[in-house]
Amino acid sequence: MESEKKEFKGLKKHTVCTLPLLKDQRKESLEYTLTSNSDFSSSFPRTTHLYKSDKAILEAIYEKIGGSFISANVLHESSDLGLVYKIIIEHENGYTLVFDGLYLRITKILSDDHFTLPDLLPLAGEPVIEYNIISSFVNQFVKPLYPEAVQYSVPYSYYTIDEVEFKKISLTRINNEQAVLILNYPNYFTISPSNSVKQGKNFGVYIGDEDRINQMIAHDFFMDYEIELFSNFFREQLNHMLNYQKELKDCFDGVFEPIWRINNKKKKWDRMKEILISLYEIMELIEKGQLCSEAIHKIVENKTAFFNVPRQIWSHGEEMDIEEKIPYSTDHFFAIEVENNELKQSSKSSIKPSYSDKVESLQSQLIKLKNIANDLYNKEKDLVSMYQTEFALDSVKIASVALIVSATAILLTLLVSIDDLKLIINGFSSSYSNSTIF
Repeated sequence: MESEKKEFKGLKKHTVCTLPLLKDQRKESLEYTLTSNSDFSSSFPRTTHLYKSDKAILEAIYEKIGGSFISANVLHESSDLGLVYKIIIEHENGYTLVFDGLYLRITKILSDDHFTLPDLLPLAGEPVIEYNIISSFVNQFVKPLYPEAVQYSVPYSYYTIDEVEFKKISLTRINNEQAVLILNYPNYFTISPSNSVKQGKNFGVYIGDEDRINQMIAHDFFMDYEIELFSNFFREQLNHMLNYQKELKDCFDGVFEPIWRINNKKKKWDRMKEILISLYEIMELIEKGQLCSEAIHKIVENKTAFFNVPRQIWSHGEEMDIEEKIPYSTDHFFAIEVENNELKQSSKSSIKPSYSDKVESLQSQLIKLKNIANDLYNKEKDLVSMYQTEFALDSVKIASVALIVSATAILLTLLVSIDDLKLIINGFSSSYSNSTIF
């Protein structure tokens, strides 16, 4: 009877991060992703299109189970991201780790009992991130397999409630929406570099379907990871442009090479044309990147999330696996808040995806890159004009020299011809004189 008065049952704490051991197995290069799409509106997140499970990696982890990790199983079962294999590892302190090669979730059951809203904060406790468990996992399983050290993302901790009586908490779910309640843990103090102190730490308690909640958060992390890949890719393009800029300075010196070093000038001219072509290709990539980032920004503005649904279509030659899932769009978590010890829907309605700041950062990065590329491209076009002018002048000089040489040759030929004529005339004169004497 006591449980009938209580709105909630069961509380879990989760810590998640991306740990991309499959990073080198992306099905297509970032450049191909950018250049092969004319419409990016349906290109994200494409999780299981870009990555496939690698059972061998999970089995290699399984072979190293020991120490504080007491048991494990590699399962042919859909993961939070929809991949077809995952490993489940039990930790001696009650944590359960779920890993699919890309995404790690660490879960601990805090309570199986019924409880009320005032009980929630004491049950949740301090919202710390389980860095020690992540560190143990990386040191024991990841580093031996990948000595070059795969970087994991900044972790995020959140809570889920197993069962909720929505009628009792006076919340209406439309289209099976998932909700997030933002609570503040008061016994937490943050000291800034300026020595100011901030009290409290916010954390999220998610209410609804636990599997769907975990999937929505996982796909947000995947989007964050993909955006970071694109950001790194365009940093590489910036480095290429800076190198081209240095080379162009050398090419600029070639404009003033003397005519007798025209072969050296020609080499620099050829290199400049190669740079111009490469720069144009980068400019095309930047334009595609802007279209791509606009599509992601639209997802953010529409407050769209993704969860897993069964895959329906298989290409010829593909192995069909019913455990493979694809992402399907839905509304993002709608926000709820505590008011007078009751839950109320927040005026902010649905929240934006967690990667919204990264999208804006990528868009700003692309705008700066485009400005740099345009400036460099215009300078190179000016340099092309200078080279063309110099080559034209060199052609005139060469033609003038050739004309002088030709004229000289003709003159010499004429002079030689006159001398020969004189000799002939003199020869005839001598012959005539001799014949007269006889």
